[in-house]
Amino acid sequence: MDFKKIEKNAVINPEFTFFNGKMRRKTKILSSLALLAVILLGCVLIIQRGLEKPEGKFETITYPLSINYMAFKPRLEEISAFRASAPTYPLPLNLNLVENLEQVSSLLNQEALSKLKLNGFVVIRGNFTDISEVYRQLREAGIPAYISTDSVLFIYHVFFESILMDLEENHFCPALKELLSSLVEEAEVVYERLPEGSLAKRAAYLDLAYLSVAYKLLDPSFAPPPSVSSLVNEELKLINEAKEVERKSPIFGYEEDYTQYKPRGHYTTSDLFKRYFKAMMWLGRMRFEANDPLYPELARVQTAQALILVYLLLETDVKDLNASAFSLWEGIYLPTSFIVGSSDDLTVYDYIEVMKDVYGGEFTPLSVNDDEKLLKFQQLVIERDKSRIVNAPWWPEERPRMAGLRFMGQRFIIDGYIHQELCYPKVKGRTMVKGLDVMAALGSKRAEELLESEKEYPGYEEQL
Repeated sequence: MDFKKIEKNAVINPEFTFFNGKMRRKTKILSSLALLAVILLGCVLIIQRGLEKPEGKFETITYPLSINYMAFKPRLEEISAFRASAPTYPLPLNLNLVENLEQVSSLLNQEALSKLKLNGFVVIRGNFTDISEVYRQLREAGIPAYISTDSVLFIYHVFFESILMDLEENHFCPALKELLSSLVEEAEVVYERLPEGSLAKRAAYLDLAYLSVAYKLLDPSFAPPPSVSSLVNEELKLINEAKEVERKSPIFGYEEDYTQYKPRGHYTTSDLFKRYFKAMMWLGRMRFEANDPLYPELARVQTAQALILVYLLLETDVKDLNASAFSLWEGIYLPTSFIVGSSDDLTVYDYIEVMKDVYGGEFTPLSVNDDEKLLKFQQLVIERDKSRIVNAPWWPEERPRMAGLRFMGQRFIIDGYIHQELCYPKVKGRTMVKGLDVMAALGSKRAEELLESEKEYPGYEEQL
């Protein structure tokens, strides 16, 4: 404070009296007390912050009050169906009664005209590569268009893909980046504060590597924490090469098909989509196994990983968005479930429910060191598994190994389920499926006729 300025104009109030640059005794006492209070308050704040999360101490888990609250449910009034009522006409056609024959006659030779008369329609070769362009030109020329079922399905797919691309680019991708950024930051803090040599420390280390891989795939500018950078780079090399059909994952310790990380479909149209595809594939494919009869220690570690990952999801705040990591995860998972399909794996929701049963509200990352409770959790969470699609259904004895948490989950897709039911081990000796399998399973008699030779495989016809 500049007392020289105050000297010129004395200021008097009941609490403080400045006069000629000197403070009265009362002012000195009050100022001293105020200063002491500030110092003590500062000490209290420093002590409190230091004690808030000391090494080896964690906040207990806070479960969400409601889960899956954003789930989408179709309303019956959204669905409408119409009964076809167009008049029929006898065959063969009387071409003289076809009103607009002159509009297309230049495209039809005598053979085509004969087939048109006989069948009521004719198919000729065209020069179009885009079905929407065909309909546009027909509309502009005033020529009636035949709307085939395949065109309806195609247009539905175009709309679906357009909506999905918009959501991914403008909503899911930015949200996933914020989510992973916050989770990696919190995972590193948790890892550094856990005691050396413990199961919790090992699990947190692998979680940090797992999340760092996803974040690096989505954002190439991200630098993984030094403690896990070597492990992360090993995994990234296999993912980005996308060549190995069967290669042990450096992080998960089991075989993974890395060819699945090669972008396809609309995910090849931009670098952003390519990165998003790889990140979501990683988060959706890699399973934290809850059961592995051949390698029980692997399942024990990965169950500990899954528990700590769920803890991070529930306890992490995304400061930039003023939201919880869990709400951000739901904002990605639930809309994609509505659009693409629900997860066919154990989900975060399953793990939350079993965590409540086993650990109550006392769970912290250190809780995974309790072997008895960890084993009980494994046993209970496996009972909730109802997955129907197996990644590599070659060996029947592998089926019990398929239970575990996937962060985003592999979605239940009907063609994947049909193909699984019509190949080994369900159908002995049949290791190659066909697209016709799906058509036949959906009731196509023609597809079943074309699959007649496949019925030589024992059990194929019964499974179909």
